[in-house]
Amino acid sequence: MGRARWVYDKALNHPPVVGALPVADELLVVTLEEVTAEAVIVRAWRLGSAGPVPAGSGVRIHLTAFST
Repeated sequence: MGRARWVYDKALNHPPVVGALPVADELLVVTLEEVTAEAVIVRAWRLGSAGPVPAGSGVRIHLTAFST
């Protein structure tokens, strides 16, 4: 729950530097769970008074990958 997987258009030579920015009207945090030369898996968390909980579906995340 709260996970997204992005497969790059083509595999890279090595894992890239990844940026993840949630696009929402609420307080969210995105964590990188796995970064490989082929894909990245992120998880979005909602922050509230009860502590962090995985965000549900429909959360938008802007991802960028930089490789040299």
